Amino acid sequence: MAATLSDAVLDGALNVIKTNGDLLHICSSAPADYAGIAAVALGSKATPSYTGPANDTSGRKITIAAITDGTVSATGTASHVAISNGSDTLYAVQALNATQGVTSGNTFTLTEFTISIPDPTA
Repeated sequence: MAATLSDAVLDGALNVIKTNGDLLHICSSAPADYAGIAAVALGSKATPSYTGPANDTSGRKITIAAITDGTVSATGTASHVAISNGSDTLYAVQALNATQGVTSGNTFTLTEFTISIPDPTA
């Protein structure tokens, strides 16, 4: 039997990302943990802007505002975005809707996106 979780519990998890996710990374693949970011990071944006938590289709979500001025530090093809605290913890990894070629020394952009936690199902 599945548990029923209140919005406050789901919001607590999302607020950890919102409060501590100080660095957004674009990556060439999905890092498995914080240490793995170094091998796949192509660029970053400090202090991304979050809104929420809020209702989602089935659960709760936070929204990460569009990025217009991310710094590209390596040339490659970005396929994932990762959010960390910038020192020792990876909070979230998500595939991009489309890959993006980036060149070291340039800037990168991302459209607004969400991180969702679905309601548990039976």
